[in-house]
Amino acid sequence: MTKIERTYARIVHEARMLNENYRQKYGKSIQIREIAMTLLCTEELVLESMEFVERPQLT
Repeated sequence: MTKIERTYARIVHEARMLNENYRQKYGKSIQIREIAMTLLCTEELVLESMEFVERPQLT
């Protein structure tokens, strides 16, 4: 796994944890903007990470 793949995986893991906690507390999903602000990154990086993790990987 490359450094960028590890970064994407970490962002997605943290985003999922934030969303789960937010859902338990407020009953709805967290906004991408809130995830980005919490993780100190851009909304684009959060979205790119999510797209990368969902994309089938060629081996």
